[in-house]
Amino acid sequence: MIVFPGFQALDVFGPLDALNVLAFTTKINLTVIADTLDPVSTNKVSWTNSSVGATFGETILPSHTYATAPPLDVLMIPGGLGTRAPGTGLDTTIAFIKARYPTVKYLISVCTGAGVVARAGVLDGKCATTNKLAWATTTPWGPKVKWVAEARWVQDGNVCKFCSIPR
Repeated sequence: MIVFPGFQALDVFGPLDALNVLAFTTKINLTVIADTLDPVSTNKVSWTNSSVGATFGETILPSHTYATAPPLDVLMIPGGLGTRAPGTGLDTTIAFIKARYPTVKYLISVCTGAGVVARAGVLDGKCATTNKLAWATTTPWGPKVKWVAEARWVQDGNVCKFCSIPR
């Protein structure tokens, strides 16, 4: 599971909760990957602040950096406000996805995580979907992606894309 500042908690902890249950009967190793080993927060992003001064947010402690991540069978990318990081804010994440995609069995993105994956170029020519409320701001990141507006999830080869928000 990749995490970056501003990740959507449900996109990370929802799938991890399902995998927690599966781990009772199947050997699974969890690797949480980020730029550094520092805690990563859902709401501590430099380009935005709470309009009401709220400081509530979850954090997760990565187990590996992009440089130290082991070989992976499955790579998961969440959505969230962090997918809209300005400038070069996601460059290392995008580079990691692009470099690792050829070696994973499955790549799974959740919600606006599809925009990050699209920027890595690995969705080019593939079907994908994303959050319908963020459709207009996410789909331009993948001009060569076959975006499917009416879908809640799409599987195209070894790429799975989930979005829980219906149109």
